[in-house]
This record gives sequence, structure tokens and C-alpha cells, in this order.
Amino acid sequence: KWLKPPYNIDGWRFDVADVFGRNDEVQLSDELWREIRKSIREVNPQAYILAEDWGDCARYMQGDAWDSPMNYYGCGRVIRSFLGENDLFMEKLPCLRDIPYKMTAQDVKNRVMEHLAKLPYVMWENQFNLFDSHDCSRLHNHPRVHPEEYRGAVIFQFLLTGAPSIYYGDEAEAEGRLGSMEGCRYPMPWDKEFRSGEPYRLYQTMARKKHAHKALRSGGMKFLYTEGRVLAIARFTGEEVFVGVISAEDRDVTIRLPLGAVGASCPRTEIFGRELEYTRVDNHAVELTVKAHQAYFMECEML
Repeated sequence: KWLKPPYNIDGWRFDVADVFGRNDEVQLSDELWREIRKSIREVNPQAYILAEDWGDCARYMQGDAWDSPMNYYGCGRVIRSFLGENDLFMEKLPCLRDIPYKMTAQDVKNRVMEHLAKLPYVMWENQFNLFDSHDCSRLHNHPRVHPEEYRGAVIFQFLLTGAPSIYYGDEAEAEGRLGSMEGCRYPMPWDKEFRSGEPYRLYQTMARKKHAHKALRSGGMKFLYTEGRVLAIARFTGEEVFVGVISAEDRDVTIRLPLGAVGASCPRTEIFGRELEYTRVDNHAVELTVKAHQAYFMECEML
């Protein structure tokens, strides 16, 4: 009914999809998901099947069940842990909650690429990338996350292959308490003048760039640097290259960016107007000074 006129709903989000059709010794999940996909696609071959799953769900992402999970595993849980939160799963277990571990940049790369490597490439481009939602507190309200690092989380989200999902109110710095359901479900602050604020401009800029540039929509993706707590990700085609650099370090560090690996020679502009301190090593690499807790989003000169 809802897939057909006059409604024509073309996307479905399934709640707690990873436990669907499971009841002790009765395990019908694989069979039922294939039937659901077949039924939906018979009505609308382009309908989008989105499923909630917080863990590794590669078994459902082989072309015969889901089109994408809510990508906590390869996006949200990763960037939140990198910026200083406890992992959302570890937080629920008293025996793990107090372990003072922060993900390194190499951890981030490993988790993202482990997730994507199990999927057909066409599924990469379907990923529903999010870090805030109705089930977890808003990242910008967490005291462990440096305000400047929040920019890095947004850049990371928009640079990953797939579609960024912005949770309402993040662009307006919606309020909310940690550790409670109200922490993520506060109402939209319509009485606040947020359109001139930094978060709104951040999301607006990233969304416009994603819409305007093929490299950010469907180009290749490569981690260019992952040492300590600094990472760099490139999105590229043969005509354009964008690079995001995200630091969770407490000090300034100088990194070597092998831009030649993606067809670029040096940064051209920093999209948010931040000063870039770099020197060219050769035609294929630059040394860039990254300020503590800062994030940069650069368009690069081509080789």
C-alpha cells in the first residue's frame, strides 16, 4: 500500500533489524529478509531498504537483503571513539566502561576498511553514514569532545563513501543531557537564531560541496595518513581531489601527506578559510603542520 500511489514512499527504515526473525532455535532471518526485499522491489525496484544494526552486518549486505545499515559500525561508533567517547557498546557494560582507551587513527582506518571490504562496492555508495541519532546522545554536548574536533566529525562523515545523515538539531546545537533518553530527543530549538552560527555554516558548506563535486559523491576514497591521533582521508577523481585532516592530538604535529597517491600536488584552498602551514617535499608530497584538535578540509591542485 505505502509503496504504491498516492503515497509512493521510496525508502523504508527497519527497526532492530538484526534480531528480526530470530527466536531461540527458530532462526528465519535470512529467509525472511530475502522475501521482504523481493516483495519491496516488485513494487518499486528503486526503493531503499535501510536497517538498524549497530554491529558488523556484512551478511545482510550482499545484495539480497538490505541496501544499507544505519552505519554506526563503520562511521558513528568509530569517529565518536576517536574523539574521546567510550564506545557505545562498551559504555553499556560496567566491566568495560572505565577502560581509558581512545581509538588511534590506525584503529579508525582498520574499522572503516574492515566494514567496507566485506561489501560489494556498489553497497559502499549506499552507506547511511551517521554519528548522532535518536538512540545516542549528541556528540556536541559531550564534555570529552573538544569543540573544534566536532568539525572533524562532520568532515569525516561527509568524506566517507556513502550518504551523510544529519540528525535534526545538530546544525542548531540542540541541547540534551548525557545518559538519558532526553539527551538525544530534545526538540528542535526553533526560537534560536542558529542559521548564522558556526555549526549551521559547517553543515551548509559540507552539504553544498558534496552536492557540487563528483569526487565527494562517487569518487575514490583513500586514507592518506593514520598515525597517532591524526588522520587524513582523500576523495578523488581524475579531475579533482579533496582531503580532510582531523586531529585529536593535544599538541601541534607535522605530518607528511602523499598527495601524489591520489593525483594531487599541493593544497589549493582550505574550504573554511583556515591557514595552512605546509612545505612541498617534492611533486608528490607535502609536510603539513596540524594544530592541536583542529580539522581541515582542503581542495588540492592536480598534478
